[in-house]
Amino acid sequence: MTGHRQRAPAHWRIAYYLAWMVPTLIASFANYTVAVAADPGASWPRYFTIHFFYWLAWGLIGETAYRVSPDRLRLRGVEVPSFVARHTIVLIGALTYFSLYFILINPTQFSGLQSAGDYLAALYTRSGSVLFHVMNTVTYLFVLGAALLLRQSRYARAQELERLSVESKARQLEASLAEAKLSVLNSQIHPHFLFNSLNNIASLIAARDNDHAYEAVALLGRLLRKTLQYVGRPFIALQAELDLIGAMMRIGKIRFGDRLTWECRSDTSLHDEPVPPFIVQPLVENALRHAVEATMDSVHIRVEVREENGELCFSVVDNGPGPANETIPATGIGLTNLRERLSLMGGSDLEITSPGGEQPGFAVSFRLPLGALS
Repeated sequence: MTGHRQRAPAHWRIAYYLAWMVPTLIASFANYTVAVAADPGASWPRYFTIHFFYWLAWGLIGETAYRVSPDRLRLRGVEVPSFVARHTIVLIGALTYFSLYFILINPTQFSGLQSAGDYLAALYTRSGSVLFHVMNTVTYLFVLGAALLLRQSRYARAQELERLSVESKARQLEASLAEAKLSVLNSQIHPHFLFNSLNNIASLIAARDNDHAYEAVALLGRLLRKTLQYVGRPFIALQAELDLIGAMMRIGKIRFGDRLTWECRSDTSLHDEPVPPFIVQPLVENALRHAVEATMDSVHIRVEVREENGELCFSVVDNGPGPANETIPATGIGLTNLRERLSLMGGSDLEITSPGGEQPGFAVSFRLPLGALS
């Protein structure tokens, strides 16, 4: 295979042929200087013309050698014979041209010759002509080597660009898939939150606490109107997430009364930081379920968000009864969903601990990269 055959841009071809003017001028000046020393009447245009057509021919030969060379020369199959055949044809053409060129610049060597055999003998058997053709053959081998190097270099650059393009498309696809999956997970947590809230209200109705049930329904209605705008959005402001937690706590307060106290701690400078919606809500739901519902004692829930080493650090801590049999729960829709979202966003895994003591409680924390979510 000989790769692409499109022509080089015009400015590169012009630069390429101008480069061949360098040996043209050097050889012309050297020969003219020698000739002037022997014959002050020597003509500069003559020597320039001689070398101009010589090196112009090499420019054309070099371009042809480049065009018929493969991007990669594989030493197997029919490619090597084909390669040799193509360049043999180019070399024969080049030597034929230089044979005619040799006759034109050395007319005295061919004057008086009568037969074609005499011409061929003068052209290919005399020491001067033999040296001329050997020099051109060797020059062609160097030109061919340069063409192969350029071809290989071009092929390597094209392969690298193609690799980078494939990697870039793969990263874009991976990011798109991650974003789509994150959107699905965000949407999934909304009905899960709604189910738990309705379950709390159902408990109030079952207890015939109609006033508090009505208050909770009204509060949930306002909360749902606000949270509907979060569904499908990858990120919201931290303050919006904290407002959601506050509304959940107020619904819990209606149900549990004095058995529940809570607080949110966060630096106001972080309130505009983007976070995924419902990122803390599953942890608060777990605290309400496993800490407050599991005991008749008072339970305090603390939600804290702080900045540490370029990360947002989230924690939800309660002083409830803790795990029933030294097993810290780490499953369920909420936590499983949260773990997947954290993984997609480059966050840490959930760290769930129980301090121990008379009321060991739970401490759940995780980290997200600060500023990487905008």
